Amino acid sequence: MASDFGLKLDEAPQVATDLISSVKPRTSSRSTINTAESDRVAGAAGFTSREPSAAVAVAPYATPRRQKRPPEVRTPLSMSVPRSVHVRFRDFADERNLSYPDALEKLLNDSELLQRLERKV
Repeated sequence: MASDFGLKLDEAPQVATDLISSVKPRTSSRSTINTAESDRVAGAAGFTSREPSAAVAVAPYATPRRQKRPPEVRTPLSMSVPRSVHVRFRDFADERNLSYPDALEKLLNDSELLQRLERKV
């Protein structure tokens, strides 16, 4: 390889060592940054400060809190359903702001309630 660059094989290690040792990091004298000026320019450009502020930003929407339930063993459920059924189930859960497990539980509870009402009639 060294001969590809016009060096003899016995010269290559020494030349490489000399080249590597001659590399020095650049030192530049940086002037101090005027933070007030940079904040002013950044604010005019629409940037906001990363520095923590006393005011806490309020989310534009409220995150729903999960219901506290007693721990119960969870079992994975996987099934393949027609796309139309999947879309109906997803829409059902989204309209009621329910997770899929909660939506399935609601459907089962409603089904049981409906069966009890039908028996009374």
